[in-house]
Amino acid sequence: MTSDQVDALKKLLADQALFQEPPETCAFGVDGSQWIFELVDRDGYKMVKRWSPEKGSAQKLGKHLIALSEWDIDTY
Repeated sequence: MTSDQVDALKKLLADQALFQEPPETCAFGVDGSQWIFELVDRDGYKMVKRWSPEKGSAQKLGKHLIALSEWDIDTY
């Protein structure tokens, strides 16, 4: 990653505060996907799961990370 990409990711993590959100229920579905985000920092390990997020911080962060991968997800 370039330093600009790292800075943008850090800003997104700070602005969206996904890892400070309360956990969601254990609900899931049969059509969609489970998005799992992991973070390790000086405070330790954190993990957040969201089922097919359509809005909010998980959706914004996930789309940003997918864009960084340069994958063509429309194919999938």
